[in-house]
Amino acid sequence: MCYRDLDYEPDPERNLLATYVLPPNSAEAGAGVAEVLSSWTKVDALRRAAEGLAARVFHVDEAGGVFDIAYPVELFEPGNVAQWLSIFTGGLFGPGATDAIGLLDIRIPEKMRTPFGGPKFGLEGVRRIVGTDGTRRPHLGMAFGNLGMTAGEMSALAYEVGGGGVCLLRDNGALTDQGFCRMPARIVNVMEALDRVREEGGHRVLYAVNVTADAAKVLDRADTAIENGANCLMVDVFGAGLSSLSKLSEDASVAVPIHANVASREHCTLDGVRAISMLVLTRMMRLLGGDQIEMMNRGTGWSGAIFGESKALKGAMLEEWRGIKCAFPVAIGGIHPAVAHSLIGEFGKDVIMLADEAVRDHPKGSRAGAIALNQAIDAAMAGISVGSYAEDHEELRTALEGLGRWGGARI
Repeated sequence: MCYRDLDYEPDPERNLLATYVLPPNSAEAGAGVAEVLSSWTKVDALRRAAEGLAARVFHVDEAGGVFDIAYPVELFEPGNVAQWLSIFTGGLFGPGATDAIGLLDIRIPEKMRTPFGGPKFGLEGVRRIVGTDGTRRPHLGMAFGNLGMTAGEMSALAYEVGGGGVCLLRDNGALTDQGFCRMPARIVNVMEALDRVREEGGHRVLYAVNVTADAAKVLDRADTAIENGANCLMVDVFGAGLSSLSKLSEDASVAVPIHANVASREHCTLDGVRAISMLVLTRMMRLLGGDQIEMMNRGTGWSGAIFGESKALKGAMLEEWRGIKCAFPVAIGGIHPAVAHSLIGEFGKDVIMLADEAVRDHPKGSRAGAIALNQAIDAAMAGISVGSYAEDHEELRTALEGLGRWGGARI
């Protein structure tokens, strides 16, 4: 049977649709597509067990190296994402397959989404917790806890940046439960500081505690974090595996938002070499219960292609999925006052800006760093340029004077 059927019209409710690409420099895209298609009679996931189970290639762009496949929903075990991945990638990414291929996107039918609960809180739930459901203000976050910091030092920093208006603190991705900063003591100290912030100014801050561990230990670690007062959890989805996210979201005792960290993603793939795109993985993270999901600037600055890629990720988090809440998009990497205006212009107000150096290294201290970024957000919300707004706001003006440290972004 020929799996290439360009006359086939897929049914978006009966087929999962997947888009693949072969990079133009990989044995010429057109020839590469032909090579892949000719090999598929050997791929178990596509072998015809019955006429109704045949996957069909219904669109081919040989010049661009892009092709689309319609998979019957019956091929997929309900609720088993690990099995889904074996369908998407097992034959195409395995030994003997082409050297370079990417899975760009998937469109998941409602029937396949039904077994999943998705985010417990989602964007609107997180906003209600923090108190921004009325203002619709973007959230300011901070990655904090450099390796070597003690629980007391982290508590002091949390108090300062919380007082400066940070809405989210999340642990450094490499900080888990090391001896120099044990997780229970860290949580108690940081939450005490955040309680003081709330008592003094009425401002609530989420602290996403890193519970990343082997999948079998993630729930135990989450229980420990919640028992010690954690009001949010973080897991490195690619370090611990997608199943770690589902374990947390499906457990009734985990009654706090879950922050999906993607740091280890950069170590899992090489660009264009048998890669699964972040768009596909973002859809899965939302399906499996990520309340907040990161979209990372990979060091090229917030502009052009990065905006395009990240807007697609945000679209996947906010797309209408009946019965499944939207996730809160988190922009991470290179966040500083001079890019706040363009970030809000591109992403709208439903975004968390997760900063680091721009808050921590402000010349007047970390509280001033948080205030400066919030002033930049205020300027964007009011439609005023950040340079003009800085004239009457000292923290922002001081931050912009040191703009060179962030690559000289335009004001």
